This record gives sequence, structure tokens and C-alpha cells, in this order.
Amino acid sequence: MVNITGIYNQGNNPLAKEVLYSYNEIGNSEKSSGSLVNKIPEFEYYHSFTTKFYFGAYSNGAFCRGTLNTNMSDGALLRTLENNFKFFQTKGGDVGYKNVTVEEVDNGKTVYTYSSAFDYPADNSIAGPPFVKPKDYDYKRGLLYKSEVYSNTGQKLSETNNTYSFEENEEYLGVRFVPPSDIYNGKSGDYPTTFAAYKSLLNIGGCMKCDDSYFIQKSFLGGLPLDINTSNFLIVPVFETYGWVKLNTKQDKNFFYESGQQKMIEKNEFFEYNPLNKKISQKTSVSNGEELKTKYFYHSGNSGYTQNRISEIERIENYKNGKLIDTKKIVYDNHWGANAAYLPKEVQSSFGAGSLETDITYDKYDDKSNILQYTTKGGITTTIIWGYNKSYPIAKLENVGLRYIFEPPPELELLINQAIAASDVEGAAMPNVDESTFLLALDNLRASPYLQDAYITTYTYDPVIGIRSIKHPSGIMEFYLYDSANRLKEIRQDGINGKILKEFKYNYKN
Repeated sequence: MVNITGIYNQGNNPLAKEVLYSYNEIGNSEKSSGSLVNKIPEFEYYHSFTTKFYFGAYSNGAFCRGTLNTNMSDGALLRTLENNFKFFQTKGGDVGYKNVTVEEVDNGKTVYTYSSAFDYPADNSIAGPPFVKPKDYDYKRGLLYKSEVYSNTGQKLSETNNTYSFEENEEYLGVRFVPPSDIYNGKSGDYPTTFAAYKSLLNIGGCMKCDDSYFIQKSFLGGLPLDINTSNFLIVPVFETYGWVKLNTKQDKNFFYESGQQKMIEKNEFFEYNPLNKKISQKTSVSNGEELKTKYFYHSGNSGYTQNRISEIERIENYKNGKLIDTKKIVYDNHWGANAAYLPKEVQSSFGAGSLETDITYDKYDDKSNILQYTTKGGITTTIIWGYNKSYPIAKLENVGLRYIFEPPPELELLINQAIAASDVEGAAMPNVDESTFLLALDNLRASPYLQDAYITTYTYDPVIGIRSIKHPSGIMEFYLYDSANRLKEIRQDGINGKILKEFKYNYKN
């Protein structure tokens, strides 16, 4: 068991929370549930060979003559500084644990069970040279099988069980070559040390001197790996494995106790998937005899309309006990002036088998696909003005139409352009720069008589940190302050020294 440092209140006293983590097998506190994917690392191996030499007695220089010895064997112990096996991990970790228990002292515990290398090890069938990368199945490891929540008295409060299926794929990457055991491995000092020298030796024919008394014919050198006439090398294929994990079912059990008797509410979810984009196509939930089903419909991506964006949802249907309850549909279009992207034009909905009605209409986008105006079912229009080089919205104007924003009177157009230009300048500056010029430009926009019926919200930012201020239609302004680590520290009203609305503290224990 690993005892993680407790979480303390400010001042390190008293102890606020203590969390214990255990990685042992469930029911066996003496054995870890962790495992490596690979075999034990190997830094040495013995390489042997048996070949045929010509022996020239008494160093008589018999070159490719003399007695042919058919039982000459030798070998060498080869050591390396690195593990010869390809090292695999479980979801980025050297060790993958099947069981993890997280216990908050005096507040119960949660027990997790995952798939691990015990269930899906790498294929280590090839254990020797040339040490090719084995087939690995990391996409199957680290999946949550079960989670169980217990109270501090040991009562089970909830349990979740997941089941999965896989679509497995293999990609052929090529081959590695290894000489068979009857091929001379080059122990002699006269053995060529470069491919060019080796190839030259094969071409000149004859024998190669091994020492003062032994010679070897070139036919026992192995030839060239891809030469069909000297196909002595063994070919070892190399594959890459990958796959698609599908959550098939999810079972949730919630337990409660009445008069000491355990009772349970169970919910079962079933998932089906779109084979083209690998997203959920149908989700079914069954609980207390009631079935809720949601169907998701996507564009096929096979037309110019969808531009191969196969993950875009076109329609969602909800059913209860087999009866259609409601439908939502997104209508896409690409008639946005200079922007030819296919973007949502309408969001429609219907109840039961009724006709679809438009809930929201997206009226216009800019060349960056930022929404400029949308209109609700009730006819209320909202216009967005984008600044910081079209990266962030700087003003939201509700109850104002395109007639003032996209064909504005010259006076209003000037105010909009001044606010946008001021935001661009601030966005290029260092964080915490004085933004008084930008705030004044936003206030001038708010005060325009052309927008007197609009509800206006304005925003400023430090682009690399976060939002800096929000001014609401009521005129109340919130300022967002950050600490030296760029974490939100305070939200204040009407200025950086104004009333604190919210405060955030970050405490750590070494």
C-alpha cells in the first residue's frame, strides 16, 4: 500500500484529508497486481553456428582444398548495453496495474479493476535475433472493467461493470533478416566489416581465410538476403497492431439500505456504433422496466455537401419504450459570402411524430467561421463582435439586427472598428497591459444611440491567460485577477480593488 501525503488546511493544521492508494491484488495483500508487458529484459544472448570448413593440415595453405569438415561448430556470448527486447508500456506506464484501491481515511473507498498485461500481453514468440518488434495490444489494456464504492463501514454503495469488444487490425511493415545456424557468423578477423566488402567477397568467388588452417567457401557466407539464388537468410516479418475499442455495455448498480436490508437500483446501457466514423450510433438505457433509446445520425461524408466531415451529427432521435419522443436536427449550409465552409445554418426540433420547427437560425459567419449573429425561435437576434484578430468575442449584442452591424451607419461602424482595433493592439501586448483605451472604446460602443434597445455584454482578455473583465448589460463589471502562476485568484466588482465576489486559494503540502 502506498500512503499519499495528506491534504492539509491552510497552515498545515489540522489534517483535512488522507488518501491511501493500494495496487495489490484484490484479496491478496502480499501480491502486487502490477505487471510488465514484456519478458524480463535481456542484455545478452548466445549466438551459435555450425558450418563447413576446409582444413589445411599443418598450415599448408590449402585454399579451398583439403579435407571438408562437416561438424565445425562455434558461437559467442553477445552482450549489449540496452535491452534487446522492444519495451512496451501500458497506457504510457512501465507497469500496468489490474487492481487499484483508493481509500479516503474515515470516508470509504473505491476499488477499480482494469484490463492489464495479464489479460493482453505482447506477442513475445520471437525471443531471439533479430529481436523484431512483437505484436502489441496496448489499446486493449488499461480499460476499466469494474469500479466498486464502499462506505467507511464497509457497505457497498455502488458498482459499475463495463464490457468491451475490439476490431483488430494488423499492418505489415516489412521484414528483418537473420542468418540460419549453418551460416558462418564472421568471427574471423578476415571477415568483411562493411556491406561493400562483403558483397565484393561474394563476387570474387573462392574461399575466405578464417585462420592459419581453416578456410570457408563463399557459399557458406549466406549470400545476399534478397538474392533468390542464395536464399540462405531467414525472413522474419514485422507487423504493427492497432485496434478500435468499443464499449458494448455499462451496468450501474446503486445500493441503499432499509432496516439493515440491502436494496438495489440497476441501470443497463447498451451501445452501437457507426462503422464509418466510429462514433456512437445508438445508446439504449434500461432501468426499472423503462427503456430509453437515443439514435445518432451522421453525414456519410460521400458528397460535396459534407466535405468528408463524417463526424458531423445531422439528427438525434429520442425514444421511450419504443415510442418517438423528440427529434433534433442540424441543417448545414455553405453560403456565407467569402466563407465557403459548411457550417450549421439551423437547429430544428420536433416532439413525437410532429413536423420539425426551427429553434435557432445562424444568420452569418466571418471568414474564420466565427458566428456573427443568430436568431432564436422567438425572433430575438444576438450579434457577436470578434476582436483580438478574430480570436475572442469582445461584445455580445442582444436584440439588435444585422441592419446595424453589417450595414451600420457610419457613426456606429466607426465605433465598432475602434473597439476591434483596440483589442488587436492589446492582444499583441504583454499580459496585464493597461487596457483603459480598449475599455473606453467598448464603453463608447455601448453608449451609441443606435444600440439603445440592445442588451450589451462586453469582454476583455489576456489571450495567453484568460478572460480579464466582463461588463454586463446592467453596467456591473467583473474583473478577473490571476496569481503569478496564471491561476484565477479573485473576481472583483467594478475594479481591481473593488468588492471581492469570489476568491480562489490553492494550497499544497510537500
